[in-house]
Amino acid sequence: MKSPDVTLLEVKNLGMLREILALDSEACGNAHYDVAVEVYRGMQWASRTQLEDQNSEEYKVVSKLLFVSDRVLASDPNTSEEVCMYEAGRVRGVFGLSAIEASDRSTKIAADFYMRALDGAVHELDEVDAEMLQATRLRLGLSKDFIDAEHQKCYSSSVATVLGDLNDSSRLRDNMQFLQKMGSLLSFDTDRVNAIIMNRTLPAFQQHVRAAVASALQHRQVSSEAEQLVSQQHALHIAPVIAMKELQAALESNLALRHRDLLDCMRHHGDEAVIRFRELLETSRTSQSLWESVVQFQTEEMDHAWVADNYIHKISVVPDMELYHRLYESVLLALSRDGGLSVDGQSELATLQSLLRMPDSDVSRVVKSTMGPLLKHEISRVANSSELSTQLQDWVDARKIPRELYQQCALEYYEDCRKAMANDFAIIPKEKKEELDTLRELLNLSAQDTQPILEKFAGPVFIKSVEEAMSTSGGGVIINEYQDGLEKLRLRLGMTRETAREACCHAAKRFLRPTINKILSAFEAADVDGSSRTRINDAYGDGGAQTGMLGIASSEQDALLSEVDNLVAFLLGNKLICSSSTAPTWTYRINFTDVLPDSKLRHGLFRAAVVAQMRSIRPNDRAKNSHCNVTTYHFARLLGLPDSHIGAIRSEIGTRVIRNFCMKTFASRAVPDHRDLTFIESVAEQAGLDAPNSLFAAKKAFITSKVRGTPRVEWDASSVAEIRATAAAMGVDFPGELVLSIDERLHLFKCEASAVILADGDADIDSNLAELAEFYGVQEAFEGELSILCTRLARECLDSARVNYRNGDSLRVGAALDKVLAISTISHVPGLSEAVPAVEMEHFAQMYAKYCLTKYGVQGTDERMVGLRGLLQ
Repeated sequence: MKSPDVTLLEVKNLGMLREILALDSEACGNAHYDVAVEVYRGMQWASRTQLEDQNSEEYKVVSKLLFVSDRVLASDPNTSEEVCMYEAGRVRGVFGLSAIEASDRSTKIAADFYMRALDGAVHELDEVDAEMLQATRLRLGLSKDFIDAEHQKCYSSSVATVLGDLNDSSRLRDNMQFLQKMGSLLSFDTDRVNAIIMNRTLPAFQQHVRAAVASALQHRQVSSEAEQLVSQQHALHIAPVIAMKELQAALESNLALRHRDLLDCMRHHGDEAVIRFRELLETSRTSQSLWESVVQFQTEEMDHAWVADNYIHKISVVPDMELYHRLYESVLLALSRDGGLSVDGQSELATLQSLLRMPDSDVSRVVKSTMGPLLKHEISRVANSSELSTQLQDWVDARKIPRELYQQCALEYYEDCRKAMANDFAIIPKEKKEELDTLRELLNLSAQDTQPILEKFAGPVFIKSVEEAMSTSGGGVIINEYQDGLEKLRLRLGMTRETAREACCHAAKRFLRPTINKILSAFEAADVDGSSRTRINDAYGDGGAQTGMLGIASSEQDALLSEVDNLVAFLLGNKLICSSSTAPTWTYRINFTDVLPDSKLRHGLFRAAVVAQMRSIRPNDRAKNSHCNVTTYHFARLLGLPDSHIGAIRSEIGTRVIRNFCMKTFASRAVPDHRDLTFIESVAEQAGLDAPNSLFAAKKAFITSKVRGTPRVEWDASSVAEIRATAAAMGVDFPGELVLSIDERLHLFKCEASAVILADGDADIDSNLAELAEFYGVQEAFEGELSILCTRLARECLDSARVNYRNGDSLRVGAALDKVLAISTISHVPGLSEAVPAVEMEHFAQMYAKYCLTKYGVQGTDERMVGLRGLLQ
């Protein structure tokens, strides 16, 4: 410890001395402790500044002692780590140092030794290997993490020094070999060596990539540039994945630049947009070729894929799609000039559509707006020249004009020519027709293609002629002579039979406007409050002889039905309604749903027509009735009503007519006579109803109305008996075939039960009441309702007795009290004592006793008096 300088020889000698002296850990520790105490005594007058100054002799001596103690104590393999730490702790404790402070001082000395050894090893790579460095580390007691960090710093520094000039290719290979050996010495794997080297070489490689991309795009020497780039990648130790990412970034940067130039031209210099687009397209193709070539030169298989067009598609997002449409239009025009659209041009347009994300609908619209005017001009030029139609077709084929666009433009030109002729001729002369046929052949159009145009101009002429024929004929039905003339006119106009028939329908609707207006007027006149459009009044008419059938006046009904008949006769006469010769079906070539779009109004019109039909029924004139029925059916179909609605409306109105008729008839006679039945059968036949069932339903409705029409306060047994008698006369099972509520059945039961309870005689009242309850179907409520009924009847009898008591009529008082007693035997009657004052009670008893003596004798009187007193007390 006399010298502050540390040498590994001293450490080695001390270790050997310990071994010679056979010192155990405790003896060795004591020796080091004693030396520490001696050193401390020699420094006790030194200042703190001197002790903490790393350059002072005192600091170096203490650090040397700590380092030597750690290494000598640990040199014995038989000494445990805990013992070494204990003995070393005693040494550092002398100087008042913490474990961390002592370890830092010792490690610093060991590190200095190791770095000097490492520096020497780097200069003698062929003489030193990794195992030798590892042994040195272990002798110095340095941790693996510490050494790894120092190796990293050393290697990075060496890479920066050795690869200072990357442009000197003659020395680059030797330098790389040196760095590989150094990495192996430092126990670095290949990936770590390459990663550290790449941190230095990547910027240079990026410059090489940018230069290679620029050269490839300029000179189109893709293969040679790719080969040189991969060679630089290997020379600079750039990983393939990193190299491809750098190449992708450089390619995308150039594509983005071309794309920005294209957008700028689209916004400000539209004429140059085509040039910029082609530059972008060429850049995309070259970039893709360069990428694929570099991939081929790679020694490793690449998972990373890149497509130039996909990148352009990714960045091609412009809010204003009109810019893209204008670009497509410009490119289309440029490619279509001169000889037309080549295969390469078609491919270029397809690529442009994909890059611009244009849907097919947008492309079709641009093609139409761009090529349409050019095509029309070419059609006009060829049509006005002596050129053949094949030249026009060649022009169209060369520019890949869609068939739909050509068809549209050719038909528009054909229509313009026909329109020009229409200004001079209502009906085209034969020579003009031949000109149109020649033009059609020139334009490669079929007769079927041009037929709608010819019919478009012929239609108004034909319609006018049909209207004139209708106006001249009686009732609007065209006579045979005019029919022949119209057929000849159709042939001259070149119209198909179907188109001519549609024209007839159009003319018929115009001709029938006054008739439709009259029908509407009659309907509105019969419907002053607007109710007929949604409902039918329930007023009664007696079979058509009287006015007011369902609330519509006869004159208004006659007018409406008459106009409907005229309308149907007109359509039948002109064969716009016709029947099949093989099946009983009707064909309607016309309807009025467009003239009368309101569905409620159309239903209301048909209902009104059916009402008028029902009013016009004549029981003895089946032919007339059938004619009206067919007429209203045709009218419904002309209004667009399905058969299901027609049948439902007929059935509803027929049911109401029969019901209203029967209600009035039954008021005077319970059994309909022959005339009544004949009318009912006629209405049922026209409405599609079953006459017996309709009549029976009307009978049930009449009986039900009798039940519900009589105020309940007026009901008694006689009124119920009258209803039962009427039902029996009509053949209606009362009340079984009636739909009565339980409340109505209970009321009928009470009326008849009152008569049974109050009747004189020895009849079995309980049995009769039970039969009556079963008759009305009120068995479940029988007991409760009977108690209420008996209580009411008993109180009424008591009230009668009190009135007769005041009149001095003792006989009637006794009879009334006797009835009260009889009622109490049928059902419990509570609360009667409160109904008779105590003063009257004794007089009642005296009067009833006299009544009973006269009627029942002494024994019977006693029994009844006991019963009466028990009931009234």
